Amino acid sequence: MNTLVIAQFTFREALRRRMIWCVLLLSLLFAGIYYWGYTVVRADFSPEGEILTFDFVSMILVGLGFYTINFLAGVMTIFAAVGTVAGEIESGTFQAIVTKPLARWELILGKFLGFAGMIAAYIALMAGAVLAAARRVGDYTPPNWPLAIGLVILVSLILLALTIFGSTVLQTMANGVVVFMLYGGALLGGLLEQLGSLLQLSALVNVGIVTSLFLPSDVIWRLASSVLQPSSTIRLDSPIPIAAAQAPSNAMITYAVAYIFMLLGLAIFSFRRRDL
Repeated sequence: MNTLVIAQFTFREALRRRMIWCVLLLSLLFAGIYYWGYTVVRADFSPEGEILTFDFVSMILVGLGFYTINFLAGVMTIFAAVGTVAGEIESGTFQAIVTKPLARWELILGKFLGFAGMIAAYIALMAGAVLAAARRVGDYTPPNWPLAIGLVILVSLILLALTIFGSTVLQTMANGVVVFMLYGGALLGGLLEQLGSLLQLSALVNVGIVTSLFLPSDVIWRLASSVLQPSSTIRLDSPIPIAAAQAPSNAMITYAVAYIFMLLGLAIFSFRRRDL
């Protein structure tokens, strides 16, 4: 019960932050530009033989839309939760809370659930805008879109768990810098793995695999990108963010979920040992 109360409080508190509303306003701007750009592409499109159809173009546009959502949600996750523990300790909030009959693990789990609910709602709304534009303008609905949305949410949950754990051991500013750099490193590792697969360079592939194990955010995104593409002979097979040169294994979903639980466990352990 205490966990749910903390989750509700965290959700409401997050929505009061000016940064969140700035992100939401920019996201609305993105949705408008995306819809306008989709209509411009549709108006200027001229079929080239039997290969370049507008469904193929729509597949690319939907992939780009989901990639943007994935990136925006990741950035919002990091900066929304960056001071989850360290910021509350610095402001003196936790000194008043921990005197109540409330376990520290309930604080960590409640804050995780509160931020997770906000992020999931954001991703679902933005993905709905992209899918609605694709349906209305291009008469196109990508396959497996519910799974793709779930995987994009999973990416943000990975970053959320990492940010909360970082907040238990680092100061707010340092935590934001470290997590954001790790996020960028995961993106780079994913590109190197795809490039290595395309060029048959095992060293680059191994670098990407190690990066994916250390932080599986990008490999889950690549899985989401892969399921968005129809199971046909026309696929994007090149080292670009929306490509699927080689679809990751579904076992990475299990690994990512276990990774989240591990980070939450480490966060709880670290928070229990931290002086307030």
